[in-house]
Amino acid sequence: MEKSRKGNQTLNFEMNLKEVRQQKVILQKKAEECIDALMLSADVKEMAKNYYIKGMTWEVSFERSTLYKKLSEEEISDDKCVKTIAGRYKKRIERAMDEVM
Repeated sequence: MEKSRKGNQTLNFEMNLKEVRQQKVILQKKAEECIDALMLSADVKEMAKNYYIKGMTWEVSFERSTLYKKLSEEEISDDKCVKTIAGRYKKRIERAMDEVM
């Protein structure tokens, strides 16, 4: 009887996990559509997707975007400058999202 109960729990867990994974895909697509609908450049949308969909911090999402790659060596070497620029783009993204909501 104990084995049957554990078997049912495992089966329920696996079914729940499958459902959560399916929901994750659906919600990621929906989030991507919402970000794509924002009145922002493709580079800024890429940063937004890194943050909202991939779960990166704002700074990491900026550093992994094409926006960062467009900076000069001088700008990249200054950590404070990178944080300031990332903060500006963060505010721009948040303002665009507030306008939609």
